[in-house]
Amino acid sequence: MAVFTELSRAEIEHILCDYSVGGLVELEPVASGVENTNYFISTKDDRGLHRWVLTLFENIDSNDLPYFCELLTELARHRLAVPSPEPRRAPPSWFWCRQRPGILAPRLSGVAVMQPDSTHCYAIGRWLGTMHQALAQSSLQRSPPRDAAWFESAARSVEGYLESLGQDLMRQLMCSCQQLFPRLSNLPQRLIHGDLFRDNALFEGSSVSGVIDFYHGCRHAAALDLAIMMNDWCFDRRKGAFDESLEQAMLQGYQSMRKLEREELECWPALRVMAAGQFWLSRLKTRYLQGYQSHSSVGQVFKDPAEMEQMLVGLLAQTGV
Repeated sequence: MAVFTELSRAEIEHILCDYSVGGLVELEPVASGVENTNYFISTKDDRGLHRWVLTLFENIDSNDLPYFCELLTELARHRLAVPSPEPRRAPPSWFWCRQRPGILAPRLSGVAVMQPDSTHCYAIGRWLGTMHQALAQSSLQRSPPRDAAWFESAARSVEGYLESLGQDLMRQLMCSCQQLFPRLSNLPQRLIHGDLFRDNALFEGSSVSGVIDFYHGCRHAAALDLAIMMNDWCFDRRKGAFDESLEQAMLQGYQSMRKLEREELECWPALRVMAAGQFWLSRLKTRYLQGYQSHSSVGQVFKDPAEMEQMLVGLLAQTGV
């Protein structure tokens, strides 16, 4: 979350006219995150004070909005704490402002845990397994945006900015991914979060109180979703290595709700590589090919690709590529 498009109080009040949430009391720009404009707002009506997050999408195809809104609504129906869009007085559930779509959603309780322990990793693993099982029969469809063509295009776009060691790492990454891509569609497919990093989960104590930022979501290999999450949560940044106890706790939590199948276990090392590689590439693109993200008025929106590079080196060493 960040602020790329600054909204005035009058603009937010105008947006709220289409909702039955009361009048605007307070607004606060949100500095964290890297992709969309977000404001914390409070409204008041005869039922009391209500807390919301107003999101303005900066880089989402409007054709994908029905998918994201229905995904969040389905998850809420399954009693999973997510920022399900608040209905407007008349459909659709999103608004337009400054030629950008947006939604209003409840502000979830809890805080992100940036130094997780085994209890946090077990809990978030169980949460993801619950999500994958809850939506196993869902008819929602969205193709993976980071497919083989995206990997190839992203690699070509940044390779010229890399030193020789980085270029060698890129070749190893692409070799691993090219071997994995033909197998991905044969793995169990689910609706995935796609970006369940530590800052996208909220906790109250050791319990998950909410999960946010589903805008990388699509129908994809379920195990890739777990790999994305495990890479971020279980990497000890002080030691520059993965913490096996955290990995085991997360895996146990996930498999308490959904057992990984044989094909997923066979592909697991390569899935971990692909998971780290896609975020390495996306961070390199943000650093060297700056677009709208270079114009945030609030917050630091660039994430260091060096962290993903460090993960990638270790994971590739394990696969022997």
